Amino acid sequence: MRRSHRFELKKTILGLIRGKIKVREACEKLPCTRRTIERYRAQYLSEGPLGLAEHRRSHNQRVSKEIEEHIVSSKLEEKHRSARFIRDHLRLLVHHHLSRITLPPVKRVERFEAPHPNALWQIDIMGRTHFPLVGDLSLICAIDDHSRFIPYGQWFYRQYAINVYQVMHNAFIRYGLPEIMLSDRGSQFKPIRQEWGLSLFS
Repeated sequence: MRRSHRFELKKTILGLIRGKIKVREACEKLPCTRRTIERYRAQYLSEGPLGLAEHRRSHNQRVSKEIEEHIVSSKLEEKHRSARFIRDHLRLLVHHHLSRITLPPVKRVERFEAPHPNALWQIDIMGRTHFPLVGDLSLICAIDDHSRFIPYGQWFYRQYAINVYQVMHNAFIRYGLPEIMLSDRGSQFKPIRQEWGLSLFS
């Protein structure tokens, strides 16, 4: 409890006990509920000024500089570690507020490369790009995973499934069918996946 608050509390409760102010006025001064004011008055009458002392204790104890450095080091090793994990990992008896920089879990990135051309193509919508003369366009593009060659790509105003069909058709006409195509779970690819099935899409 801050010193200024303790002084105001003592002054208010003394004024209440001496009849200089009413309970409602005391509630407005502190501010707190009528029940709390009555509790403060009873404590003061029973124990004197010590009855107004703050008895609550925080569960978050202060940690030494050395322990804090261990905590920060453990957090920096793996930023997704929770405060509870670090407490248990370092066998601490305290909680340290690290949840503020805890990151959401991420899926592990596994790098791979197709063994030969046309073994695997990837197709994706590259997002919107603004062109001053024509407006916002999205690039739908197929790429060979082994060679990084682009069989076909085209800009569109809309990210429709029919536009994905068009890119695939033009790529197939030029370079044949790949063994497998890889795409995300976007709604534009759903009807194509249903039609072609797992024989082509993965």
